[in-house]
Amino acid sequence: MPPKMTERVDVLEARMNSLENSLTQSMEEFCRSLMTEFAKLQDCCVNDETRSPSFSTESVLEYKMPVKKVELPPFDREDLVGWITHAETYFEVHGSSEEMKVRLAKLSMEGSTIHWFNLLCETEDALTWSKQKKSLIERYGGRVIIH
Repeated sequence: MPPKMTERVDVLEARMNSLENSLTQSMEEFCRSLMTEFAKLQDCCVNDETRSPSFSTESVLEYKMPVKKVELPPFDREDLVGWITHAETYFEVHGSSEEMKVRLAKLSMEGSTIHWFNLLCETEDALTWSKQKKSLIERYGGRVIIH
């Protein structure tokens, strides 16, 4: 090989080695950083006293176990208290926000009940699940549930 060509190959090999070392070093730093962040996240979920109970190790393991599927039933005017109790269990299991509770309850309304609910939404400012529950009890009867 001519001398100039040999020099060029040597320079290219040196650059490749440098690039390989730099890449290896970057990957090692990235992996260390990733492992550190993972450890922080794990510590947060396992050791933080103020965490939500749904993030405990026991809860995570329990979540992976087969459980009965919980569904929100259609609104039954015959058993208002039973429906409200079932709805609240559904909301709790799914971790529903206040806004989502109202939306999910609306999905379970059928027949003339949906028309009543639409009127309630139009006349009530900032409808919450508590207000909706109170209105359901006033409209369809049943004992008062306090939460």
